[in-house]
Amino acid sequence: MSDRSTRRARGRGCATLLLVLLAATQARAFPPGEPVPESIEDLTITPAPSAPPSEEAVAQIEYEAEKPPPTPANPCAEDRATDTMPMLDETRRILEETTCSAALWADSLFGEKGDIEAARAVHGHVEISGAYSQFDGSKFRVRMDVRADLPTLKHRLNAFIGRDNENDFLRDRSEGFALRSQFPRLDDREGWLGGLGYSLPETDRFRSEFRIGVHGLGPPQLFLQWRTRLNLYSDERNVFYVRMTPFWNTDDGVGLTGNFDWSHVLSATRLLRLSTAATRSQKTEGIDWRSAVIYYQSLRQGRALAFENFVRGSTEAPEPLGEFGMRVVYREPIFAQRLYVETVIGYSWPRNDPSLPRDGSFGTGVSIDMPFGKT
Repeated sequence: MSDRSTRRARGRGCATLLLVLLAATQARAFPPGEPVPESIEDLTITPAPSAPPSEEAVAQIEYEAEKPPPTPANPCAEDRATDTMPMLDETRRILEETTCSAALWADSLFGEKGDIEAARAVHGHVEISGAYSQFDGSKFRVRMDVRADLPTLKHRLNAFIGRDNENDFLRDRSEGFALRSQFPRLDDREGWLGGLGYSLPETDRFRSEFRIGVHGLGPPQLFLQWRTRLNLYSDERNVFYVRMTPFWNTDDGVGLTGNFDWSHVLSATRLLRLSTAATRSQKTEGIDWRSAVIYYQSLRQGRALAFENFVRGSTEAPEPLGEFGMRVVYREPIFAQRLYVETVIGYSWPRNDPSLPRDGSFGTGVSIDMPFGKT
């Protein structure tokens, strides 16, 4: 017998011995009367039946089956670091997620599925301020302004909600930095407001927007506004614009507010501005007006300083010249420009009754402003 034949015989013998050993160890797999597989490829082992599940396992399976489906993740939630100021970061997060969810809900009212990118672009600010003057006394106020641009109607529709002074908002007398922070008066009325706005096609020189909404909670005031702004002239150092706002509300009736603003750039960090605002409505006595000359000084790292001389009055009031004076406003960003502190110090000469002497009045105020969202 040749060596090759000998090796084949030995290989068959080893395979047969291996099959016999497997058959002996797996007696259940090869019942009597069934042929033994001739090769490894023909080998089939039937597993032994498993033991029935325990009562604890059955209870766990039933519990998992009865659990409600997982709640979908909040699309407005975003991960963010809270290492520096946990309370401030958490407050900003709650405001951003709440306003984002409200924007998604507003989208659904107009048949939109909800544009998450547009909803996350909601932005606004919350301001808490306190002021004191010898003439008006002390006043504490909370302001809020939130705006969401909705994707409905080619992104021309927006929703707004906030809290503001009645005269400032309903008559469109909300001036900018240094003017907006004027000392609050005791007869100011503040309240919550909300509504919808629609922006018309705009150009570099013209901008226009319609607004409708309610102000106050009991009883609420319905208001309508048409804000239009026209840049009359601009060059590298000068900008002159006019903003006209016809309005109607349930308290003042029909009215009109005009804002005239001229700004002159003195340098990269200095600006001079002349601003005048005047309002006439069915329930006002004559024309309510205010003018101011403001010098802005931009400092490093977001700090700013403003010096203001102002005068205000009403043409048909018992005292046409209501007040004139000056003040200094300093704005300081803190916590990586996530919070701003504004300090106001001023001196003015107010008078409401022409029969009384016009005495000087010292005033001061502090406000904390927290912007949030993507601006």
